[in-house]
Amino acid sequence: ATLAGPTDTPLRIYPNPFYDTLTLETTGNVLQKVYFYDESGRELAGFEKINQSKFVLKETTWKKGIYLIKVVINGKAYSYKVLKR
Repeated sequence: ATLAGPTDTPLRIYPNPFYDTLTLETTGNVLQKVYFYDESGRELAGFEKINQSKFVLKETTWKKGIYLIKVVINGKAYSYKVLKR
């Protein structure tokens, strides 16, 4: 099983699993907002007004586990799961 999101979205998330750096990249679209949640649904970080095609998260304090990412691309919301090692 893969921990990706919907296959019809124009977003690449890599590497997955990640250690301390996670990249979100769109092709021909604009990332507007990115939110990160732990498994219990608690928001850990939120970034708004990104307005770029690439976003890099550097995170060294989060524990190993599964995290939910919610992104807004061109006004549409998408959810993904990633694994931190």
